[in-house]
Amino acid sequence: MFEIKDNVLVKYNGSEGFVRVPEGVEVIGENAFARKDMIESIILPEGVKKIEKNAFFSCNSLMSVELPDSIEYIGPFAFAWCKSVAEIFLPANLEKIEDSTFYGCLNLMEVEFNEGLKEIGKEAFSDCSCLTEVTLPESLEMISYGAFNKCIRLKKVEFLSPSTKCSDKAFFGCKSLITMAGNMEVGNMYMDKIMINKKRK
Repeated sequence: MFEIKDNVLVKYNGSEGFVRVPEGVEVIGENAFARKDMIESIILPEGVKKIEKNAFFSCNSLMSVELPDSIEYIGPFAFAWCKSVAEIFLPANLEKIEDSTFYGCLNLMEVEFNEGLKEIGKEAFSDCSCLTEVTLPESLEMISYGAFNKCIRLKKVEFLSPSTKCSDKAFFGCKSLITMAGNMEVGNMYMDKIMINKKRK
């Protein structure tokens, strides 16, 4: 069922809907679970440190993901186009969300960002069209270009740090965004039809 080499889960060859990755695995390899549409739930054990690029790409039926706090790296497109995932609780040791990690998670409604997170990469949550509200941790230093691009139902973003920097077009296409809460520098960030800490007329 699991193809494992030197503590790297190289490939999942099973057909189960519920998957519990075995103890001892430290790395989920590139494309290890990609396009496995039968998977609905997955639990990763404590001790997993890295999830490589495209690891769970386009697992269309995946609804539940349990990520241990031991994870330090989640690669680009790791969960992109996982259209059924509804919530993500980011692990405590994660410092950066890489580019396009959760791109196109169309049913994602809740993200709990860990204190310790420093950067959100380019288009990390682009096209997550069911997100309505996010609270960004005090540790966050940088939100990259298009990080929340086309999150069309996003209404409120709360910043817990006054020093978080926001790239141009970080919230491009967020047409429902009404409120940016918190004491932060907006700079030249592009947003559609919003007013800082004010209701739209």
